[in-house]
Amino acid sequence: MFEVRDLDLAGRIGRIKTNHGIVETPAFLPVIHPSNQSIPPQEIRAMGFTTVMTNSYITFRRHGGDAIEKGIHSIIEFDGPIMTDSGGYQILEYGKVNTDPLEIARYQEAIGSDFSNVLDTPTGLGASRRESEESVKKTLESCRITMEGLGHDRKSLWIGPVQGGKYLDLVTTSARYLSSMPFDMFALGSPTEVMESYDFTLLAQMIVTAKKALPLDKPLHLFGLGHPLPLAMAVALGCDTFDSASYVLYARAGRYITETGTRRIQDLEYLPCVCRVCSKISAKQLNEMEVDQRQNKIAIHNLYMLKREIEATKQALREGRLWEYLGVRAKAHPNLWAAFEELAKNSDSFEVFTPSFKFRGLMLSSYPDHLRPEIRRANDRLGTYLSSRPSRPLLILPEGRAGPFVYGKVYERASSVLPIPFMIGYISVPVGFVPGEISDVYPFSQIVNSPGLQGDHRIMDQFIKVLTVQLRSLAPSMTFLVRDEQLDDRVYDLVKTLLEPKFTISKDEYALESTLEQIKKTLGD
Repeated sequence: MFEVRDLDLAGRIGRIKTNHGIVETPAFLPVIHPSNQSIPPQEIRAMGFTTVMTNSYITFRRHGGDAIEKGIHSIIEFDGPIMTDSGGYQILEYGKVNTDPLEIARYQEAIGSDFSNVLDTPTGLGASRRESEESVKKTLESCRITMEGLGHDRKSLWIGPVQGGKYLDLVTTSARYLSSMPFDMFALGSPTEVMESYDFTLLAQMIVTAKKALPLDKPLHLFGLGHPLPLAMAVALGCDTFDSASYVLYARAGRYITETGTRRIQDLEYLPCVCRVCSKISAKQLNEMEVDQRQNKIAIHNLYMLKREIEATKQALREGRLWEYLGVRAKAHPNLWAAFEELAKNSDSFEVFTPSFKFRGLMLSSYPDHLRPEIRRANDRLGTYLSSRPSRPLLILPEGRAGPFVYGKVYERASSVLPIPFMIGYISVPVGFVPGEISDVYPFSQIVNSPGLQGDHRIMDQFIKVLTVQLRSLAPSMTFLVRDEQLDDRVYDLVKTLLEPKFTISKDEYALESTLEQIKKTLGD
């Protein structure tokens, strides 16, 4: 039921097959109230949202058997795939609900839900260790009762809820237990409070912990992600679908979603958006509207912002530039940037999902771009390649900027004139020493560096470690060095210490023919 089309980091564009059509992931599911709809579902559909979420427990209490007879699609007037919640949010808010796991599970099947959720007990952010353990225990028992009670004759796609909150070991326990059960999807519970506190690092840790213990071939839903800010990060970490009623809740509080956060509508002099709402009215006109009309307009705008973010994230993923997009979004809030840095430190875990070849170059702007999976992989592969080469004379030349090094006139002339086989290459931050013969292999000639990379000691400290390993593995019979004035002095101090070049010539003195003559003379002597 889940087909993956594109991968980048741990994010994926995929297709989920349901009884009411295909859901393309990543997908945001607006939450629609089954009885009190702020925006007509047909309008939500017209905005491009093909899938929505509604609450089966509220449907159960307010519509009862009528929803069984008519079906949930008729009740909320939406003809696309529908996900139903089970009442877990009501348990978090009010402590209990008047149903049991099997009753509400059978009800979801009976009303024709495309995606159904087990009646879980969410782990609150402020819950103690003992309370969190109890929520995990109750949720897993509810999952067992539901799956055993429904048996194999299930019409809906069933979602297993992972609980544990900030206690990551409990998240692991919960995810591992659910992995042994016949769920079609999984969901990470209780992130709403984490996001409300802007603790994006904890959110990232929860997602990564759950993903490591869950099957990779099944989608992961993230409950309650209702703001554009952390959405790209959640996709990059492996979440496939999201839901929230935030667009309405924010509107009721007069909160207008922007790319960098929410703003109170009374504080806005301009509307920084060109959606069909904002392009037709001014901030002043919006503020002067009647309350219900203003809330409706803000809610529609908020939905457009969520739609824009999910589409922009998907396009970045499709182009293989999810890392770059995530870095841009992370700059919008210090806590999100901290989460991005934490992700970067553990980016080796994303290497297996990141394509070995991309059709677009890598844009390296600042810390921590040197830690992205493609660069880590390039460092490792260079080390392996260099250690397998036979010892021979080495000529280190400036990198140059005109296309792949191997096709440049300098490399072509040097390789054709030198009397014995040389290894000819260049040093590039942050990948290391690149031999000419592989310089056109991805990503060596497809990297666009900011000059500021070498000004960051964190990048250079890591690079010096990488380069040290590479140069030691080379063990050339002799070395000749033409200095690239664009490189940091530490790089050349390292080269001189480890390889003891026969001579070094600066870029100012650099003339290819005289350098080649000097090399041949040295070889002759």
